Amino acid sequence: AGARPDADQSLSGTGRQMIEFVGQSRQDGDNIAAATARLINLYREPVGDRYVMKGVPGQTSFCDLGDVLGRAVTEVGGTLFAVSGSALYSIDSSGTQTLLGAVADAQQTFMEGYASNVTITAGGNYYGWNGATLETVTGGAFESIGSVSFLGGYTVLTERDGSRFQWASLQDPSSLSGLNFATAEALDDVLLRGVAFGGNLYLFGKASVEIWSLTGGANANAFARLSGGVIDRGLLAPGLVTSFGQGLFFVGDDNITYLLNGNSIQPVSIRGVETSIAQSSPTHCFYFEDEGHKFIVLRSSDRLSWVYDISTGEWHERGVGNDLDPWKVVGAAKAYGKWRGINTLSGVVTLEGQSDLGATILKRAVSSTLEANEQRFRLNRLVMRARTGFSDLGRDMNLIARFSRDRGLTWGAQKARSLGDLGEYESRAVWRSQGQFRTLTMEVTLGDNVNAPIYTDTILDVV
Repeated sequence: AGARPDADQSLSGTGRQMIEFVGQSRQDGDNIAAATARLINLYREPVGDRYVMKGVPGQTSFCDLGDVLGRAVTEVGGTLFAVSGSALYSIDSSGTQTLLGAVADAQQTFMEGYASNVTITAGGNYYGWNGATLETVTGGAFESIGSVSFLGGYTVLTERDGSRFQWASLQDPSSLSGLNFATAEALDDVLLRGVAFGGNLYLFGKASVEIWSLTGGANANAFARLSGGVIDRGLLAPGLVTSFGQGLFFVGDDNITYLLNGNSIQPVSIRGVETSIAQSSPTHCFYFEDEGHKFIVLRSSDRLSWVYDISTGEWHERGVGNDLDPWKVVGAAKAYGKWRGINTLSGVVTLEGQSDLGATILKRAVSSTLEANEQRFRLNRLVMRARTGFSDLGRDMNLIARFSRDRGLTWGAQKARSLGDLGEYESRAVWRSQGQFRTLTMEVTLGDNVNAPIYTDTILDVV
């Protein structure tokens, strides 16, 4: 009891037991029975010496950009900017949008900026908004642009399908010189993305990462590679890197996720995440915060998103709707005091609330698997608690359970239990006389849009 359930657990005997039942998501799609625990639209939060499963923030509409695909969002100079379809918009604090001009419509769209300047790369093109006009910027050392970043007054562009990067004139993103460029020189590599962090420029290639810094020189001499600034690990795809305040997060060419700070690299993925990456084609990484938690989202278009909680070092999963479809948010930025996301179908949303644009957020947890040294045991009673008595649904809040005897490969019937109505603070969900088990795995689902964290420790009466 009290141990973090990062593996299956054994019952210590018969009688009443308190067991930490659910940990982080770690189910491996290649071998479900080997690791059953999952948290879907829930994340684990410590409360004293206990843990609760807390619901993820929902989505509320902030700015409707029409029935087009949301591509990117960023905050520059106190204003929110978004690319949706083939258009760039500015959005004020009331959620009112202003069309600024046209850009290429591309899944991999990157935005940066400073002061009143916003820079965009999409479909190999480079665009600049100077506060008055949006223009397609050409010239320089190469024409086909892969990504954009900003460091120390310089706008830095990587070459699409090439190994070079160039920088605009100091404080002038629209001024490109054919002389202000360099080549990733440590390995014969193709650059996928440039990201500025901590006063350095990280150049992510298919097989390596190079770290460059400002020299204090000007024009063609503005950048130089740091001594020892080479990491022999590539980036899987251009959109799979993001900064998060204390470092960078990226998906390596080996399907492992890493944290990077300086030239120190730390793997943070688990087997379930790595299997998901290998089986799909993840498209985006982005960062947002919620109530003290710092989240990095690894988003795929064909399955649930994996979300890494930097605050706890744990993973959970994110989906939408009763069918748990892929999450449609592909980027986020903090603007006007709240975190805003760009939704591929619903414009700009605020990451808050108890529902997804008015729809249900289905919160589901699957336990680790319990066993009693291969001996059969009878489950007489199982009790789960939550934050009850605060949800004004006009009816009881319900927790729905299913039980598995084969490590989550098949499940029994759904069994709903009441968690009480408004003011019923001592309510608990109880399942009695559930039969015999050799192994016990439990799935619980909360289908109500309520703020009701569920305690992960569970009372079991077994014989």
